[in-house]
Amino acid sequence: MGLLDSLFRKRGGGENAPGSAAPSPAAELTPNRWKELLDQAWSEPLAQRLDMTYLGGWYWAAPWKDHRRKVLRVWLQRGCTCGTFQWGWNFDFIPHISGSRLTYRRTDKAVGQELFRVPESYIRQSGRQRERVMVGQYFNDLGEGVLVERDRSLLMDILPTLEEYYQRTEAPEMLQTEAEELEKHSWYPFVCGAQLGITRAFLLAAAGQKAEGRSLLCAMPWQGPDGERIRELLLARLEGQEAIWIGP
Repeated sequence: MGLLDSLFRKRGGGENAPGSAAPSPAAELTPNRWKELLDQAWSEPLAQRLDMTYLGGWYWAAPWKDHRRKVLRVWLQRGCTCGTFQWGWNFDFIPHISGSRLTYRRTDKAVGQELFRVPESYIRQSGRQRERVMVGQYFNDLGEGVLVERDRSLLMDILPTLEEYYQRTEAPEMLQTEAEELEKHSWYPFVCGAQLGITRAFLLAAAGQKAEGRSLLCAMPWQGPDGERIRELLLARLEGQEAIWIGP
């Protein structure tokens, strides 16, 4: 954390002339320019450590394997010039609600994450502790070179956590365990909404437990004028889901 400690001291005014005003962070940093800088900072180590390539926008992804792929994205804050790490899985068989219909995240353009995590310190902490897992605008007043160095340093610090996560959730049965843990969390059900339950139901069906998945969808509360119609659409898709993760 030597680099971060040094940057905190600089940003705190320790190296500014007495009475000088601190520059406004990210005054010149546009979302498009930040994407270019993140590509410089992250793409090489992500390719080496997780076999991920930059898809454009805020996403990096590994190749598809066994109906899923590893995906990292930036969880955006403050006008798209600041955010934190969001890592997880993208599945080719889990639908999303889009208005009154169901869609899938199967292409690079429509990439998404049906299961994901963000740093726990981002959820639980504030101030300096939260900034230690925030990339982007905070240090733009020190120049683009420092920003790239800092964002790369933050990635290198969190990469072991990402590697452990993907190793821990590699087996299909552990994906179901992960979904159950997220549903018990105080934050993820709030930000994921119904998608977390949908993901659990289709993971169950993929593992040959279609009845359990059906019961889960039936037990979920569905609101709005299209609620019941969406439930019926999901149940119909669930019925057609193959058991792709059971042995012969």
